[in-house]
Amino acid sequence: MERWTPGAAGGRSLGLRRSARLPVLAALQAELQRPILLLTARPDRGLTLYDELSLWAPDVPRLYFPDPNPLFYEQAAWGENTRRDRLVALTTLAAYHVPGAATPPQPPILIAPARALMTRTIPRRDFLKASRTLKRDEAHSPGELARNWVHLGYESVNTVIMPGQFARRGGILDVWPIADPRPTRIEFFGDEIDTLRAFDPATQMTLKGKPHDRDRLLIPPACEYLRTANAPEGLPEQLSEFHIPLLYPQPASLLDYLPRDGLVVIDDLQALQECCRVLKPAGIALLTLAGDFTQQETRKLHKVDWLGHYRYYGLDVLDLFREAGFEVEMVNMGAGIDPKWGVREGDMLFVGKKGES
Repeated sequence: MERWTPGAAGGRSLGLRRSARLPVLAALQAELQRPILLLTARPDRGLTLYDELSLWAPDVPRLYFPDPNPLFYEQAAWGENTRRDRLVALTTLAAYHVPGAATPPQPPILIAPARALMTRTIPRRDFLKASRTLKRDEAHSPGELARNWVHLGYESVNTVIMPGQFARRGGILDVWPIADPRPTRIEFFGDEIDTLRAFDPATQMTLKGKPHDRDRLLIPPACEYLRTANAPEGLPEQLSEFHIPLLYPQPASLLDYLPRDGLVVIDDLQALQECCRVLKPAGIALLTLAGDFTQQETRKLHKVDWLGHYRYYGLDVLDLFREAGFEVEMVNMGAGIDPKWGVREGDMLFVGKKGES
């Protein structure tokens, strides 16, 4: 394991076959006990690794950070599962940046395809600022909480049946935080929180027992775009992920959410770089798009430079990590392997340690 820990000399030929990579990754996580991000070039490869990882690390939390179907310049809705999976990953990593917050007892392994990493998201600072932690015996106005949840992207419904929804019935608020496995029922005594208990969304019955009684509840944003006081004028009433570069002049990526001791492992560096190069024309295509949000009209109406949003399409993948503050180490996984194993010489593993700056 010394050859895999950060600080070891890079450039070694380890001769690992594809079938050996997940066992090594699981051993690396067990040894270092740090959050690990595994990057792949294609979504189908990422989903395959996500499923197979359960065999090698059954007790380690696995998170998949998907890429949206629409390209960043296409004004189309993201899928609900895509939105939730991305927010679960962001919420899990954001906990590492909040002093005193409860982090996962076992550091997670995240898997993301290249375009998911390149798709921009809400800045970490705005995400943390918008998140709210509720505690028992605290005083909160139920009406004020409901209005705040609407701002965070939660949907007001009569009955909570899925993540991202909340309901109010007198002195009771039901809410399903976007990253939680179960919804929570908040019972008030006046404006004071009396109990926080999980409930079954199928039967709407409160679950009893110590594991379901909570002392605190984290409510993170339910979307990756929030209308802020500094939002430019002229934006439509209904926002979407398409408007992220308009809302945030310097939107972030998943790398900005990784803790300082986080590691990044690349399944195939050459394939990842090629994927970045292929996506470059997609970014340039924005210059010729017709419609309400061409680059020229956006600059004129909103004074926003789209270059900061799409310049990552086509940028070398190593530059992505350096700009996010990572120190990099590369280990050649494929060189010197017999071709009968079907491993190309260009296959690489990349391990990055986030810098202290």
